[in-house]
Amino acid sequence: MKAVIISLISVYILTISVISARPIIAYITASSSKYGILDIENKCDRSVTNNDTSTTNPNTSCYVLGLKGGFIDGNQSRGKFGYSLVDGCNPQHSLNYCYGYLIGYNKGYDSHTGNTEIWKTANRSGYEAGYQKGAKPSEQISCTLSIIFCGGYLHGYSLGYTYGVHYWTGYALGEKQAYNDIKYCHEQNSPRIPGNHTQEYRSGWLDGYSDAAGQVTSLNMTLCNTQ
Repeated sequence: MKAVIISLISVYILTISVISARPIIAYITASSSKYGILDIENKCDRSVTNNDTSTTNPNTSCYVLGLKGGFIDGNQSRGKFGYSLVDGCNPQHSLNYCYGYLIGYNKGYDSHTGNTEIWKTANRSGYEAGYQKGAKPSEQISCTLSIIFCGGYLHGYSLGYTYGVHYWTGYALGEKQAYNDIKYCHEQNSPRIPGNHTQEYRSGWLDGYSDAAGQVTSLNMTLCNTQ
């Protein structure tokens, strides 16, 4: 009986530890996410770069949609959750929406929006966008928002793109090598990367090989073992 009680206490403590270790994320609600969806579906005007309410229909401005969505999340997070912009803006969103979301969230959370915070947030968003597979070259990205926001975003995008272009090239070739090895039953437990390449390429190659090899079914393994 004592052993059972001790075991239950241990499980309880472990559960509390796991819960406390979870990252704090923004409180994204149905009423705020609808604005983000409109932006992702290109159903707003991305040419309006500030809160210009003199436009014929300011609600079509992606910036204003970002303001609304950010304010809702910031207001509902205030006093309940830690400050976090996670999930509020991602590579699918326009720059106008992301900038509006940042300003709106801080207003709702009652937090001062300093230049350092704007630059860091934009830099992180830019890096995530530039790192994406198939991202445009950094010189094709334009930003006409605030100087601070654009400076941070373009800086992060350039770094993310530089890393991503090597990573995804390596990933594709690593994946190709794995499929070829699997086809001829020569799968490598510790694959060797041919040639000399950047660390980003090497990371991508190994990930590509590992992901492709992980898709091998038991049927494939059985066929190899019977040959």
